[in-house]
Amino acid sequence: MCIRDSNIRAIGFDETYIRGYDLYLIDGLDFAYIKNSLRYKIADSEIDWGKWMPLEGWKRMPVRIYIVANGDLGYVNNPFNFETNDFANRMLIGGGFGMDFVMYYSRVIRIELS
Repeated sequence: MCIRDSNIRAIGFDETYIRGYDLYLIDGLDFAYIKNSLRYKIADSEIDWGKWMPLEGWKRMPVRIYIVANGDLGYVNNPFNFETNDFANRMLIGGGFGMDFVMYYSRVIRIELS
């Protein structure tokens, strides 16, 4: 029995993903997931652009670098078509390491390996 309905979306759609399972769509009636990250600051400095930057508020760029450890956990309940979806009805564990580069307070460049 296979049910196709747009209301049974679970992990893999929009921002609901588990790191390491980024490329998979896991359908189900309901789901739960937890995303955890542990960050440690390894650099906190500032770049002075001086005369190269004409805007006064942007002449000094703060730069912070963090190393990151990620751990995610999730579960999708799908009682109907679990034969065709290997990841439904089982605990999904994902994680990895990465680096975050934070500039101008809200601009983040993130590099992750899951």
